[in-house]
Amino acid sequence: MIPLPHIVTIKQSSGLDKWGILQHSEGKQFKGRVKYAIDTRVAGKTTGQPVTNIIPTGSMILELAAEFTHDDLISFVGKDGRVFEIKPKEIKPIGDLNAAVMFWKVTF
Repeated sequence: MIPLPHIVTIKQSSGLDKWGILQHSEGKQFKGRVKYAIDTRVAGKTTGQPVTNIIPTGSMILELAAEFTHDDLISFVGKDGRVFEIKPKEIKPIGDLNAAVMFWKVTF
């Protein structure tokens, strides 16, 4: 079995509001395993200070009970205590030797 030491929150999309902005639910917590790296890019300057964008990239493995789509937000707490909210780029099932789906692999 794959150890799942992290807690991941999935906020499911609940449709558009009257302004066309995608709304999300409160969120449910699931066990997962998160591996990521942070890419920092300097975007420009405002008030003389450089603006740094922090972009997490990586993958996670979630327990099978998690239900989500590409429109949902997935949040987790990073190594340094930051909370990251990301949208999944790719969602794949992971099966065991009997081809039964046991986990979800999410790339972001």
